Amino acid sequence: MLCSDNAVLNIRDSAGGGVIYASCQLIWIYSGGTVNLYGGTLEGENMTKLPQSGGCVNLSRSNMGTPVFHMYGGVIRNFQASQYGGAVYVASTFSGKKPSFYMYGGTIENCNASEGAAVYVDDSGDGPGYFYMKGGTKKEEGGESKAVIHCAAIMEIRLKMPYIIMDILE
Repeated sequence: MLCSDNAVLNIRDSAGGGVIYASCQLIWIYSGGTVNLYGGTLEGENMTKLPQSGGCVNLSRSNMGTPVFHMYGGVIRNFQASQYGGAVYVASTFSGKKPSFYMYGGTIENCNASEGAAVYVDDSGDGPGYFYMKGGTKKEEGGESKAVIHCAAIMEIRLKMPYIIMDILE
């Protein structure tokens, strides 16, 4: 699925138990496109031709608009990339447009790549992309995490921590 030119794609699972299977990269966000994942499962299956970056989601560089991915719920699992971001690849900033991934809920699990099994934030251009992760309530208050990553190595990031904001409550 390509989401570009300021289009908005909302993925929901209103009936429950919905799965979108993919044997290749599932979502490419480019040129001002926005994808919102509210529920359902995005599942890699029999991936034989691996994308270089972003096994499931690739937020690409563009000078025509900022690509954005919001994950409020759902599951991304069993995706692979040959190099960067088994689940999600966040490209570097280009012409002032900063690709951005906001994870407020959901789960990323069993994804793999040479660098960044779950999420890879690139900083090779005019500056790094942006990844923000927040979700859940403190466990001692009876809550549980809403945003969860279960992969062999959570992320490989070649930049300084101020560019990544993570608020994970345990």
